[in-house]
Amino acid sequence: MPPKKKDSKMTAPELRKLIRAHNKLSNITIPKGSTRDEIIIIIEKNGYTVDHVNKVLKPKVKRGKQVSLKQADKMFPKKTEAQKKEAKEKKESKKKTENEEIKLLKAEIKLLKAEIKKLKKE
Repeated sequence: MPPKKKDSKMTAPELRKLIRAHNKLSNITIPKGSTRDEIIIIIEKNGYTVDHVNKVLKPKVKRGKQVSLKQADKMFPKKTEAQKKEAKEKKESKKKTENEEIKLLKAEIKLLKAEIKKLKKE
């Protein structure tokens, strides 16, 4: 990401990252699809101010830690290709086992239905 001017405002993804890092300490929830202005309003309602110059969430009342964007980056490092591939394989194997379980349950249901029909005939 190219360096920004000193007086430029933080973007919505930067604000989200700060909140995600801050949520380790407290809980601020952001609805999906919120705009930048809505996110700032939510932050202020939760007792924090946004310092755009230093890229920090500061509590209005001194009670908690300040979270900077650098700290947030350290807390949530980007995934490597190997990690992404491993997660994808894990997801596929889980889906495969679920599908196998569903097939077994369907087979059991067919057997039970056949037994019910036999019992009804008797």
